[in-house]
Amino acid sequence: MPSQPRHRGASFFLAPCSAGFLVAFFNQWNIHIRMNTAQFSIYFDGPALREGTMDVRDLAPAMLALGDMLEHANRVVNGPEVTVSVRVKGFPRGCFGVSFETVQGFMSQFVEMLSPGSKVHSALEILNLLGLNPVTIGTGLILLLKKAKGRRPKKATPIEHNRVVLTFQDEDIEVPAEVAELYGDNDVRTALNKALEPLRGEGIDKIFVKDGAQQVELVSAYEAQFFVPQEIDPIPLEIDETPQIRYFSIISLSFKEDNKWKLSDGSQPIHVTITDQKFLDEVNSGSRSFAKGDMLKIKLVTRQSQTKQGLKTEYEATKILEHTRPGRQMYLPLMQ
Repeated sequence: MPSQPRHRGASFFLAPCSAGFLVAFFNQWNIHIRMNTAQFSIYFDGPALREGTMDVRDLAPAMLALGDMLEHANRVVNGPEVTVSVRVKGFPRGCFGVSFETVQGFMSQFVEMLSPGSKVHSALEILNLLGLNPVTIGTGLILLLKKAKGRRPKKATPIEHNRVVLTFQDEDIEVPAEVAELYGDNDVRTALNKALEPLRGEGIDKIFVKDGAQQVELVSAYEAQFFVPQEIDPIPLEIDETPQIRYFSIISLSFKEDNKWKLSDGSQPIHVTITDQKFLDEVNSGSRSFAKGDMLKIKLVTRQSQTKQGLKTEYEATKILEHTRPGRQMYLPLMQ
């Protein structure tokens, strides 16, 4: 490529050019950027597919799930600034197969330029990390899940060279750090599990990719059971759980066993579990009544945990210190 003329100033804009790629003018230089692409093919095989046809109700969800998996995997290893799209290339003959093209948005290359030291994983590298590239199939997420056989690791230990050791009940498995991140991402795991759904029907034995003329098996019908995401217990997060003295108005009461009352601190409502047994006994016996606008002074403990759905925050009132009725003591300051 011939050297590019220098431009004065530090302008930045994008424009189409005749070669079919984009030209970016940034910080006095012309930078030519091509879209980052990688191709892969997935083949389904089994007695039900010998004539090269497949029920669309099986194929369509699997194709959509593959696209979701690649998008989520890109988010995990590259962050939200870099985007990928997955396109169907065509249907080759023989065993029923689908060819895909993974296209990474051109902004990925600007992320590296604008964030020194950052590393954007290419579309091909993402296929490698997932285990969809037949050349590097022994290093990705799919092989890890097959080795794990549905077990959950007891701990994950980072080691040198950007790798992680996952400790299971009876063995250690060493993987790239990015593969460990993909393993721990619920969206990636859920999409991968959906993509394997055709294996759970009758007449489809395996999914494979090709390295030239050689078939490389990805997952068998038997192994599909190992890809179902496990139920994950909430993981407590380390925060300051020292009780705080707070005032809340009562929005609604609860007489169920969990005793979660809906309270408001004046800005937003929260559900609080009442564990002050003396206060609950008074409520249940009828010796304590409530009216609209009642206010409680409580000792509040806040706990947070990470769940499969995301961050969860729980509130517990360990002690009810004061119950104030509306219209009373309005002209006195709140006593601490």
